[in-house]
Amino acid sequence: MLDLNSNLFYKAKLQIQTQKDDQDLLWNLVLKIRAWMTDKWKRNDEPIPEDYPTWSRWKTGSHFSSLNDVVHFKSVYHRSAEELEFWSCKIIEYWPSQNGCAPREWTTEIGYQEEQKNQASVSIVITYTDRPGFIGPCEPAPDASIPNLFRRLLNDPSLICTVDGHSFELKPIHLVPGKFPEFWDVVCDPAREVPVVYISPGLDEEEGLVVNFLDPSRLTQILGPNALVYYATELDFSREMTQLCNPPDLGCYSGAVRVYAPHLDVNNPEESYRHRLLTTWKMDQFGEDVYQILRRALAQDVHFYDKMFRIEDCKRLKDRADAERRKQEYREKLEEELLTEAVEQEDAHKKKIEALVEENFQLELNLDTYEEELRELKGKLHSAEAEADAYREAARVSREREEALDRVRKVEKYPETAEEIASYFLSHFPERIDFTERGWASLSDCHTNPEVLWDAFYQMVTTLYPLYQQDVAQVDREFAARSKLRMARGEGRMTRRDNKLLRQYDDTYHGKPISIEPHIKTSETKESSPRFLRVYFCYDEESRKIVIGSCGKHLDNYTSQKIK
Repeated sequence: MLDLNSNLFYKAKLQIQTQKDDQDLLWNLVLKIRAWMTDKWKRNDEPIPEDYPTWSRWKTGSHFSSLNDVVHFKSVYHRSAEELEFWSCKIIEYWPSQNGCAPREWTTEIGYQEEQKNQASVSIVITYTDRPGFIGPCEPAPDASIPNLFRRLLNDPSLICTVDGHSFELKPIHLVPGKFPEFWDVVCDPAREVPVVYISPGLDEEEGLVVNFLDPSRLTQILGPNALVYYATELDFSREMTQLCNPPDLGCYSGAVRVYAPHLDVNNPEESYRHRLLTTWKMDQFGEDVYQILRRALAQDVHFYDKMFRIEDCKRLKDRADAERRKQEYREKLEEELLTEAVEQEDAHKKKIEALVEENFQLELNLDTYEEELRELKGKLHSAEAEADAYREAARVSREREEALDRVRKVEKYPETAEEIASYFLSHFPERIDFTERGWASLSDCHTNPEVLWDAFYQMVTTLYPLYQQDVAQVDREFAARSKLRMARGEGRMTRRDNKLLRQYDDTYHGKPISIEPHIKTSETKESSPRFLRVYFCYDEESRKIVIGSCGKHLDNYTSQKIK
């Protein structure tokens, strides 16, 4: 079911057929989804698993996520008694806020219904949602396009792609004089379920040339398999339509565009009103918006498909088959037990069996309902327990901070130098913080204001340290939310490519090599300022301490090296 907050971006269906008897058609589709998603998110630095075992499990029904939980994959699989495969998936992609706009979530649902061996119907529904309750602007509506997945299917030479039984390619069909009867057969085909868009040739009065006032290729690229796009470039084809079109008021001439809806009825005198005609005057009024209007009508607000195969449909199909199988097993078991007792009562016993089986089947359906209610209650209980845990953890952190503040208040004289401040925190929080030899030596060159340095060490032992203890996934974001300071988890890609620069971040702690790429920083960027501070550190899993390797100055990275 479509979320009421969602915006429908694209909706389509096509049929695919393999030309190789030994080809696994569903696996071919899964691999194309894999290539589509991994290529897209490589460009956005979000690793998605590419190993075949993960995707093989996904083919038979499973779920997994990208490395940073930005993209989530879920699927359901069913094999029918006729050995036909049914499969559906849901892919949720979270895009962060862009330029202060609301974060956007994309949901893609793909359905696969095998109609016979090596032939299947593939449907896709794509929606997007801007974060509800976000106070601020939303990103503009995305440009009209079709999913790259369909392009991959259409460009696969091993596949035959069709729409309503007609071979389909991602390009419009050119009509020449003499081809009108074939075109009209397609328009009048009673089995046709998708619209036919015809772009007639017209005369450009300024140039004196015969042209199409709507670009057929551009229209095909934004509609995909939601419509069969035809066009003519010769006025002789219009003359042929004038002579052969029956009824005549269903024709299309002089540069106009007509959308022939499915199930055309040539015997209905009012039929022409159902097949929308866009005149050149009307298209001039719409301007460039005419493409978006046709996109919305034919590729988004799609009513000519009775049903799109969604993940809920596949799950329902699988559950129904499982229930029928259990029903059959139970029937066979009861029949065997009862028939051994009395053959002469066979008719009466069979009626009883049918009644018991039907009752059992109904009980199982009721049980499914109760189990679903139980799962919902368990979910609410889990949420309540998680909230209670969060409150308890907040109370614990508050107590720790209060204890730390008490210890600070008892100091007779506040440290003034970087070494004195570091010594204070080493003596009061030895289980949380430590320095490498290099880190301690860097304190002599640290000219940061003592108050700024004190606050940085305090935030590290009272805010940053608990985040590592709690194994928070995104420590940097959570630290920034709780502190006025910022944290970087590492240096950029260009710095990582430079081995000379990267060696600056190598250090040792108790004889063990460590990397001190993560660092705490103030918002001040001028290194000469007393409020400038960079504290490079490593969280040591073995000692469970924050180990500082450099304090004060900015270590060279790709950007600072270029500035120097």
